Amino acid sequence: MRHEFNADVQPLIEIKSQVNVQHLRGVYAQVPTILIGNTVTVIALAIIFWPWVTTQAMQWWIGCATALTVWRYLQYRYTHNRLQSINGVSNAVMLSSSFQWRLFLVLQGLLWVGATTLFYGVGTPLHLTALLLIQFGLCVGAVHVLASAPSDFALFVALVLGPVIVRLAVDSQYAFHWQLAMVLTILTVVAVFIGLGFRRSLTATIQMHLETERVAAKLRTEMAVA
Repeated sequence: MRHEFNADVQPLIEIKSQVNVQHLRGVYAQVPTILIGNTVTVIALAIIFWPWVTTQAMQWWIGCATALTVWRYLQYRYTHNRLQSINGVSNAVMLSSSFQWRLFLVLQGLLWVGATTLFYGVGTPLHLTALLLIQFGLCVGAVHVLASAPSDFALFVALVLGPVIVRLAVDSQYAFHWQLAMVLTILTVVAVFIGLGFRRSLTATIQMHLETERVAAKLRTEMAVA
């Protein structure tokens, strides 16, 4: 009985491990694109909101964003050099970078918590619209990068959109603020479900790949015995 239980559980553990590795590989491959996108977003927000906030506050926010981008790039180069030294992609190297990636994710989310605190409510309604569109666009763009790890994706979405949804819900200075908060919440839930669908597709693909490898290994063994 125990042998049958282990036989059933082991493939599930292997699939989960492979999904985690594929997630980290995808993140690693897209780090340059992620950093460029973050930089463009920071520059856009700085241009839009510079006349409306104090210079010191803007400089602090841009400085934090710059430091985070530089740190992430250096971490990417370190991982790249480790992979080059062993002439390939190592699962161990990928898994060893998981903590740094999650730390970067949390700090990136906190950067957008700061953006909501700093930029929400300043300027005109068009400025608020720009802020909402940029933040929601970040979450939609993160689907293909983070959705293979649902906890990471949920954390990022909560940090980026959670504060601005709460601010909208309690901010009575804008007409229909409740309705706008509800619409943004619905769009956020849709993005999360898209991410879950991506996760299921990736899991099914990896499961099929592992099953194919097991069948091929079994056939090779039977042919060798014959």
